[in-house]
Amino acid sequence: MTAVAIDGVFGSCFLGSTQAVEGLPGALVQEMSGDSEVRKMIGQMLLETAAQLSAQVDETREKWQILAKTVDIVKVASGELRYQILTCWLRETAYIERYRPGRSMEPEVSASEDGR
Repeated sequence: MTAVAIDGVFGSCFLGSTQAVEGLPGALVQEMSGDSEVRKMIGQMLLETAAQLSAQVDETREKWQILAKTVDIVKVASGELRYQILTCWLRETAYIERYRPGRSMEPEVSASEDGR
């Protein structure tokens, strides 16, 4: 039997006493027979974690690119135009945050918006 232990959000996974894989998520303690099963499980977890991190990096990069373009436009704009651009950008950013994947499609309504 090979013992597999993954502790904490960024824990360690030990296969026997010689191999260690850092950075796997979860709080999993499990015994499995055969290293090939364990390696498949760890490989799948690594692929899923890498895909999630990649998506987060891409989303963050896109937001910073939009922000940089907005800042460039605002630098050359003045007065009322600058106010309109910033207001529009803030409204769109809030919209994107409300409807990002994994969240409800219904907009969040605060007490002040619904008249309470």
